[in-house]
Amino acid sequence: MSHVARMLDGPGSAIGLDGVILVGFILAIPANEIVLPTILMAYTGVVAMVDVEQIQGLRSLLEAQGWTTLTAMSLLTIKKETGRWKWTAVAFGTPLVLGVVVLAPVVVLARLLGAV
Repeated sequence: MSHVARMLDGPGSAIGLDGVILVGFILAIPANEIVLPTILMAYTGVVAMVDVEQIQGLRSLLEAQGWTTLTAMSLLTIKKETGRWKWTAVAFGTPLVLGVVVLAPVVVLARLLGAV
């Protein structure tokens, strides 16, 4: 997982994410509610789902991995699953395409303005 995440760091950086976040999305395609636990597992190196008891602990963990407000905003996912493959594919593809099209210029602008 870490090898794939490192390979995806470059493309992820263009849209304000890192390779671990992209791997989390890829692995969690069947159930998007496990995206964040998958990312946390990768960051902490544990082999089972982690339990972060306090929001401050989660914040510290994510900030230690280089997360910013921009990263958190980039991580928004589908709110509800439809249960059909057609709409699951649309729900996966639409945010991916829109995320790249919208977030890449936002990340570039934020970096030019020194916000990140």
